[in-house]
Amino acid sequence: MIGDNFKCIIDVGNTEIRGIVGTYLPEKDEYKILAATSVETDGMEGGDIVNLKALSNKVKECVKILSEEIDALILSVDVVINAKGVKYYKKNAKIMFYDKDGKPLVRQVTAEDVLKVIEKAKKENFVENTVLVDVLVSSFILNDSDMPKEYKDDSQDLDEGKSCIESPIGMHCSSLKAYIIFAFMDYLRYKNITTVFKTAGLSLKNLILQPIALSKFLLNKDDKKYGTLLFHMGDCSSDFVFWNSSKIKCIENFKVGGRHFTSDLMTGLKIGSKKLAEDIKINQLDYNEEKSGGTIVIKDENSSRSVKKKAVLEEIVFPRAEDIFEKVENDFICPNLKEELRFIVLAGESSKLKGFKNLVEREFGVAVKRNDWAMDKVEILNNNSNISSKFHTALGALGYIVEKGELEGNVNIALSNNFFKNILNKIKFWR
Repeated sequence: MIGDNFKCIIDVGNTEIRGIVGTYLPEKDEYKILAATSVETDGMEGGDIVNLKALSNKVKECVKILSEEIDALILSVDVVINAKGVKYYKKNAKIMFYDKDGKPLVRQVTAEDVLKVIEKAKKENFVENTVLVDVLVSSFILNDSDMPKEYKDDSQDLDEGKSCIESPIGMHCSSLKAYIIFAFMDYLRYKNITTVFKTAGLSLKNLILQPIALSKFLLNKDDKKYGTLLFHMGDCSSDFVFWNSSKIKCIENFKVGGRHFTSDLMTGLKIGSKKLAEDIKINQLDYNEEKSGGTIVIKDENSSRSVKKKAVLEEIVFPRAEDIFEKVENDFICPNLKEELRFIVLAGESSKLKGFKNLVEREFGVAVKRNDWAMDKVEILNNNSNISSKFHTALGALGYIVEKGELEGNVNIALSNNFFKNILNKIKFWR
């Protein structure tokens, strides 16, 4: 079996299932990979499971290849899945500290306090017919109005006796407030995912959402600190995660993805081949209007015709892109986004489309960063394995799982490195 320091991550995509076995070193921000492989997906359509047995067989195939590469039995896996249909809810909760006489007490925050305030918010946020799959702690507030002067840190941004911080353990206060984002998945979808892996004879340890995994791998500390929007376009949906001041400010999933661009091209250009439409979308179009000259030659079975690229963009592609941008503007409820946004990082299909970055920059008025440096953090320990950028999500999930630890009930907490180092030593039921 795999050693405790190594984990198997399975990324279930609409076109491929990608698997890796490796470990992550948080203190160095480095990934050590023993094996990596991918197999063609079967039983998935539009981001949904349509054939449990077919998908389960493909998962078994992927895990079998990984097992053979590392010459060890794999019994449990951590799984990455797209966030289609996931609902995010913002909540806050507060707990007070009292002495034995019931008077307000200033004392150090413990790991148990952190879990208590999260649990309190969770109880107030139950959503019927759903499963809680992730808990993203945005920030903590310490009410330090009664805090002794020697405990106040001048480096904190104090506002009317309160300080926003990431890692409260060990700090002094009389009350602790947490701002939390809960991610809920439809119960039936969750049940189908777990059934796939149970049928494959595997124990599913944690379920990680794609946008969270990508944030871990593609965004560095400065990205998260200085206002960066991660824009991930998948096959059937798109994710937006806005980071600022080292915390998630907003996160949302929209049911518009790369397949909708493909479908629009098939309809607008009156072509019956999905493969041809994909080729036009990825290889023949430049989404930068300044470079949109020339024509596309469409070859049917018995004829060929030419279409101006500019007309294709203006009449077919740009309206769909505007649909995504409008959803961000109208449904991505994030106060002060325009004022705080500094950079955008593209992932998934949005990073593959030629000139798409220009379209995004024009719409949002900020620079698009290409974080190609991310793969420099990955070391292959097995010469028989090869790994590329298509494993971004699996790698991010590996880092996320190792960094955060595992909480009872598979409830994940996205916090800073220092928080995890502290809490691992203080909570007995961390595994």
